[in-house]
Amino acid sequence: MENEQKTLLARKILADRAIPSLSAVALELINAASDERTSARDLASIIQRDPGLATRLLKVVNSVSFATRTPVSSVSQAVVCQGSPVQLVTPPSYPQSRAKK
Repeated sequence: MENEQKTLLARKILADRAIPSLSAVALELINAASDERTSARDLASIIQRDPGLATRLLKVVNSVSFATRTPVSSVSQAVVCQGSPVQLVTPPSYPQSRAKK
């Protein structure tokens, strides 16, 4: 492949917003969630460093599918309700079995 073609391909890949990339916080969360020694408090402290991730978690646990009696307002509570937060950070095309390893 010639340099011009490589450059064009790289530009297309970088311009494609449909290709999700994981932030450093998301990668840290995946690794922590797969470690049995990690507590819910540990997971919450990681999630709180990424406002977008924290917001997404709170939206998920406050959705109709969780049907909590009172709204969940803290990331710590949300982690306990959600269980494994790995689903929040892994792209749909990324196999969940790989994320848990």
